Amino acid sequence: MAHVLFFIAEAGGHYSASWGLAAQLREAGHTVTYLGQERARATVEGQGFAFETVPFLLPHRIGVMPRPGQRWGPRHHLQAWLVRRGHGRALLAMAPQVPAMTAELVGRLRPDLLVFDPFRLGWYVPFHAHGIPAVAFSSKPLLSPDPLVPPYTSGVVPDPSPRGRLRVRLAWLRVRAAYLKHRLAVVAERVLTGYSHVRLLGILARQAAYPLRRAWATRPLHFDLRLRGIPELVLFPREFDFPRERPLPPDAVYVGPCVYAGRVEEPFPWDQVPAGRSVVLCSLGTMPHNYDAAGVDFLRRVVAAFAGDPRRVLVLVSGGEAVTRALGPVPAHVRVCEWAPQLQVLARADAMITHGGANSIRECMTAGVPVLVYPFRADQPGNAARVVFHGLGLRGDHRRDDPAEIRRKLDALTADAGIRERVQRMREAFVRADEERAAAAFVERFLREKGRAGAAAEPVALAGAGHHAL
Repeated sequence: MAHVLFFIAEAGGHYSASWGLAAQLREAGHTVTYLGQERARATVEGQGFAFETVPFLLPHRIGVMPRPGQRWGPRHHLQAWLVRRGHGRALLAMAPQVPAMTAELVGRLRPDLLVFDPFRLGWYVPFHAHGIPAVAFSSKPLLSPDPLVPPYTSGVVPDPSPRGRLRVRLAWLRVRAAYLKHRLAVVAERVLTGYSHVRLLGILARQAAYPLRRAWATRPLHFDLRLRGIPELVLFPREFDFPRERPLPPDAVYVGPCVYAGRVEEPFPWDQVPAGRSVVLCSLGTMPHNYDAAGVDFLRRVVAAFAGDPRRVLVLVSGGEAVTRALGPVPAHVRVCEWAPQLQVLARADAMITHGGANSIRECMTAGVPVLVYPFRADQPGNAARVVFHGLGLRGDHRRDDPAEIRRKLDALTADAGIRERVQRMREAFVRADEERAAAAFVERFLREKGRAGAAAEPVALAGAGHHAL
């Protein structure tokens, strides 16, 4: 069987997105090893996977993050720039050693396949010299342009009318303008610091004789790297996306949500939740910047929305002790946790109030839980738009909705039998894709096509078709 190496950005959500894919491969008999910095070892081994330390895989977000409840100011931008400069210089100094480090890893681990998330895909380049095939997985919706599908950073809910097509076109124009601004910032970064991720990619490409210019296929979002010749596994079932006018790109395949039901989590203290009450989960995910001043202010309004509603128990994830303190006293039927085992809570929840992160959306649909989505950034607006398009929940505005409006929308969500029915139908599509092990099936077919010795001998039918830190 094959030995598969996973290259995952060091963030909780990125690891969570990968567990299901890794578990499918392990259950199919393949060996899975994660590569990263030593501080990620406990996280990976806690889920039962092997781990190897790789010095050049520095954390994917190097910079100054706002503390909980803090707003950014000029001082923080300067600090972030200084940290990025030091990070870039460290990477450039390490670049000459990367070929030897890569050769040592390949010789010792003898991998048959490399699996990258987009934040790590740049590190495929030094492995190119060894002829090892690779795939990338996207925890977000497919980004490939289409006249009927806006970029996932947009909250536009499309329709095929001329007006709807115009809104989609304008959304793509906005994201391309933002990407141009980013490329100009990259040039400025290189002038001021001597480093940019593009410069580092060029150095690695020359060392590995990799045709970077020809392979560069990145869409207009700087944190979503794509390279030609590397298939993209989209961790959603096709049914969740918008209808497309153009055929799918030949190297893109929907493989289902890959939600890992066997994820190791601490047990939730259900003895502290009164029996027979409706349970609502509220979480803004695992990224620290979700709990900045805007995030904390929103969570305060969510707590206030439940203040006069003892019919429901709110399980609110604060993300840390500082946010818990910032929230202050809460009603008895609001339980504030720094962290919660989301799969366990969703198994009993009647609804979730979420920022619209891809992991939370996948897990809610797999559990059959309708969502009230308050998107903040990145792919969250696009995930919320898909929820609205398919009638799987409601969308709010985290900047404007007061406690009364949050309560009104939650009441409408939980009372809508049509939403519950559509969520159950979508749940069937999510569960079916994972039961059919579409991700593992694609990987095994891909390995056979590449002639890797570790691939399964018998054909396996397909069930269906930040910044770069490298």
